[in-house]
Amino acid sequence: MPIEWQVRNFNVNGKTVEFGLRLPNNLVLPIDSKWPATHLLEQFAAAHDPEEQKRLKGEIEKSILQKAKEVGKYVDPDLTMPFGIAAVPDSVFDLSSGVLADVFNLTLLNRYDIL
Repeated sequence: MPIEWQVRNFNVNGKTVEFGLRLPNNLVLPIDSKWPATHLLEQFAAAHDPEEQKRLKGEIEKSILQKAKEVGKYVDPDLTMPFGIAAVPDSVFDLSSGVLADVFNLTLLNRYDIL
């Protein structure tokens, strides 16, 4: 990726996204790749009880929704694309099927300034 495409510590409405891509239309695509719930993944991997796995999956899904809401704070139609990217580990994505529609709906809400 050319260095001129990369944007570091980009300020959007008082919030700083550490990384983004400057696109040909001069808008920035914010990308957040910090995953704070690593401990939940470790617990899920170590759990053998299906009920415990179900509970932990729910906690991971809550974390995914929270991360999506955070990324929404980096969206401003004058500065950025109408969405951002929350990059998560593959193992998190594998467990996210139950909330992907909710994440998509958050994107739509952000795009139309309903949040």
